[in-house]
Amino acid sequence: MAEIVLARVDDRLIHGQIVNEWISAVNPTHLIIIDDDLVTDKFMSDIYRALIPIWLEAKILSVDSAVSYLSDMEDRDVRLFILARTPEIFDELVCRGVPIKEVSFADKMYFQNKIAIPKAYQNAMRQLTAKNVKLYAIQHPSDMKEEILLNRKSKKE
Repeated sequence: MAEIVLARVDDRLIHGQIVNEWISAVNPTHLIIIDDDLVTDKFMSDIYRALIPIWLEAKILSVDSAVSYLSDMEDRDVRLFILARTPEIFDELVCRGVPIKEVSFADKMYFQNKIAIPKAYQNAMRQLTAKNVKLYAIQHPSDMKEEILLNRKSKKE
């Protein structure tokens, strides 16, 4: 049975902290980056792929392709690490039946008393919360999870 070991919002996608800390901490068999723009940018896709450890099966998918791919993985014995730049991606996945139970957020904007979260992100996060998806901010795997509270003032769109 497929297990989503980490669903993470990180606008940088692949970087040193992901490769050196998170992949080691959650021990995935597959890394799925969901980004409609990156799918069509071969140059940047190749750069991201070059940063991913060779032993880890990696895919860069559009939202539509990700839903189909994740559905196909349901009955396989795999550990999935899903990365996206924004919470809207995870809201769309959950709406389309992907069984995500929690989403971690990397960017400092999601930590309490930091900069305001954009309204579009807040809306997606409220939708996720309404579907019983837990949301938390965390920088490093060894840090404590900080629950995300959505009552802060938002940026204008």
